This record gives sequence, structure tokens and C-alpha cells, in this order.
Amino acid sequence: MKLQEKVQTLFAAIEEAEKQEDQALNNLDLPELGEASAITSEKLEQAVQQLENKLQEKPKDKPLKSCSPCPEGSSASPAKI
Repeated sequence: MKLQEKVQTLFAAIEEAEKQEDQALNNLDLPELGEASAITSEKLEQAVQQLENKLQEKPKDKPLKSCSPCPEGSSASPAKI
């Protein structure tokens, strides 16, 4: 089989797979593209608000540790153990 024939066969297989996918999704956008995502700005705002509330309630639950060793010129100090 020549290269041109292999390429045409591959493109035909790709087109067929795309048709099947479109039928399975009823021509909706792919979920991974985010265009038909269930996440809305309202849901995102609620999640941010919940995180902010938790931080207000327990701001020192898990303190952040600085890098060890920190790059020169950095204002952060190494973590004390």
C-alpha cells in the first residue's frame, strides 16, 4: 500500500470516528473544551467564597513552608525544623 493510500485510509478513519463521537454527544461540544462546561461563574464564585470562609475560620491550620534552600536575593528564609 502506497503512502498516499495509507494517508487517505487514516483520514477516512478519523472522519468516521468524529461522526460517531458527534452522534454520541448529540453534536454538543466536547466536555474537555469547556464550552459546554457545567462550571458557571456562579459556581466558581461559591467555591471561592467557601474557601475564603474556611481561611477566615482557620487561617493557621497548615502554615506554608519556605523553600530550602532559597535562591540568593530572595526575601524568604529557609524553613526551620
